[in-house]
Amino acid sequence: LDALLAGAGGLWCRLSPRRRQVAEENVRLALGDDSPAARRSSIARASFRNLGTVAAELLLSRRLLGTRSAASRFTYDGDWDLLDADLEAGRGALIVTGHLGNWEASNWALRHRGIRLQAVVRTLDDPLLDGLVTDLRGGEGVVIRKWGAARGILRAVRRGACVGFLGDQNAGKHGVFVPFFGLDACTFPLPGSLHARFGVPLYAGCALRAGKGFRVPLKRLVAPGTLSPAEREKWALEAFHSVLEGWIKMYPRQYNWAHRRWRTRPLGETPGPEKPFYGRPWGQGAAWGP
Repeated sequence: LDALLAGAGGLWCRLSPRRRQVAEENVRLALGDDSPAARRSSIARASFRNLGTVAAELLLSRRLLGTRSAASRFTYDGDWDLLDADLEAGRGALIVTGHLGNWEASNWALRHRGIRLQAVVRTLDDPLLDGLVTDLRGGEGVVIRKWGAARGILRAVRRGACVGFLGDQNAGKHGVFVPFFGLDACTFPLPGSLHARFGVPLYAGCALRAGKGFRVPLKRLVAPGTLSPAEREKWALEAFHSVLEGWIKMYPRQYNWAHRRWRTRPLGETPGPEKPFYGRPWGQGAAWGP
């Protein structure tokens, strides 16, 4: 099934020229026009196969990632001792990740360390598919629905829980702009806001494919105390995207380039070849400014 769905991802790349064009455009924006066109195209195609593999690993997650023997597939580095300390002190924590490697595997990476994760998720349009995916993730008790998620996240972290949030999606009218590969990207402000205004411990993490297993880096993000709440929110969002950008540069074939990450553009932005062809102004100004 793993190979089948990876192949299905490659087939999707072939049969969806518009989505493939978006992926190749995103790779161009991130890596620059100086990078060889053949390399950019190869990275875009590989990202579709990775999406298929993520789907397969989600469907087979209990067997592939949930057994005791599967714990050896995860290698941890970074600030895990700081996360352990936050959870032991009852502070809870918010881990922001992106569509890199296998974000669904992050749940099992934490479970194998004895950490129960609640994930902020978007409700899928198809109720049957949403129910299946929710069950594979562990049931309603371990998910927090994205719309109106702030209260659920605060309740969870105040109980000392760990909450996961995907922070690299285009936010449209709900977002603020932060630099991502040197280009303004409209981003959900919630993780930065919770860190800045309520002192929620904030981490950046992901589950990167490494051989037959996963490398799971973790970085604690601590905004300087001299900043105002608005400045701390901005700092936290920019810090997360900077960390994520560094991981993507090391593993570009594992990122979901098919998402229109730079779709929402600042009001009055000057068009140019360094901007996405699919970009649309939403009618809002630059973040944290007039």
